[in-house]
Amino acid sequence: MSEITAETWTGNGLPLPDILVAGTPCQAFSLVGARKGLDDPRGNLTLKFVLICHAIQDAKHDGRLAAVWENVPGVLTDKTNAFGALLSGVVGGDDPFPAPDDAGWPRAGLVAGPRGRAAWRVLDAQYFGVAQRRERVFLVASLGDGPDPASILFERQGLHGNPAPRRDAGKADRGASARGAGNRRGRIEANSGDISFCLASNMLGSGDYEGETLIVEGLAVRRLTPHECHRLQGFADDHCAIERRGKPAADGPQYKALGNSMAVPVMRWILRRLLGLPVELRPHTERD
Repeated sequence: MSEITAETWTGNGLPLPDILVAGTPCQAFSLVGARKGLDDPRGNLTLKFVLICHAIQDAKHDGRLAAVWENVPGVLTDKTNAFGALLSGVVGGDDPFPAPDDAGWPRAGLVAGPRGRAAWRVLDAQYFGVAQRRERVFLVASLGDGPDPASILFERQGLHGNPAPRRDAGKADRGASARGAGNRRGRIEANSGDISFCLASNMLGSGDYEGETLIVEGLAVRRLTPHECHRLQGFADDHCAIERRGKPAADGPQYKALGNSMAVPVMRWILRRLLGLPVELRPHTERD
């Protein structure tokens, strides 16, 4: 990522992108990590993302670029103010925006600067049709004369005259359940209830049984299978089960890829709105 420039596209005869999507490493901001923020080289890739956006915008004839960035909510309370640096940098500010208070940044907001505008919002995958508690910060930046990012991430309740449906926290969408996530062999229970805990990239070695969804089948207890994790992220079954050297993909790399991924229904909702395509009004919660 640190070597990506506008020439990465033009030098290979490719058109410059209209939309750039990135999820920089979360380990520097995650509540289960050391939380070194910008002092961690992985956290510093957040600022490299800003430079890449600017390089592409400057190389485009119309100067327009839409960018979508995703990370864990811990970035909002990072002590190095990485999120303030990201917000200011992406819209063309000279210095990082200071956090509004000691508690950090709010769960949603909008900023503007010389290069454009940016909006952010914390969204939870469980309210987009998958049975997984997965809160993530999504930032949409519109550089140049592009669509209003607030109109992408924020919506009015009861649009088109219909009241927005509500669901109590922890209640799954009909047909979406963590109890086996598609496995129908007898009675199956999960320690997380109907909604899975957030999938992690180190499921095979985490040992965090309070934060990992475990499945109980009769007298047996097991972890989620890669097949089930695909469904909890909204992927097609076995999307990551890629053969390598003629052998089926091992479970470990699949868990890592799925745990580091973005939930498909959330990204679909954002990108369809960004492209001006019709989308279904999603459920709201009281906290929204």
